[in-house]
Amino acid sequence: MLSNKIKAQIMLVATFILGIVIGATGYHLYVRYYSANSNNEQALLRDLSRTLELSPPQREKVEEILMQTRFEYQELRNKNRPEFHAVRDRMRLRIKEVLSVEQQGLYDEWNRQQDEKRDQQRGK
Repeated sequence: MLSNKIKAQIMLVATFILGIVIGATGYHLYVRYYSANSNNEQALLRDLSRTLELSPPQREKVEEILMQTRFEYQELRNKNRPEFHAVRDRMRLRIKEVLSVEQQGLYDEWNRQQDEKRDQQRGK
């Protein structure tokens, strides 16, 4: 039976890992939702224009801000992508450790398909 100290250490590590996963997922969803491809930018601009009753000069300035922000988001994604990939790769290795050889092959194929879908969504 595990001592209370070991149980506490396991809970601490599990909480830390869960925090990383939840944070990475939340960040990904946030960036995905707010990262402005032109359709999202235009929808946001229309919504702001209608809600705030922006004048034409205000609308132009807000549109410029949205375009600049899109590039900032892209830079941030590019800067942080290696860290997210490293976390994902570690997760994949840990999952593979609990799989049979046959399951590992299926898991590799599943990951390849998921990566392909993600690349297609990004336009790669």
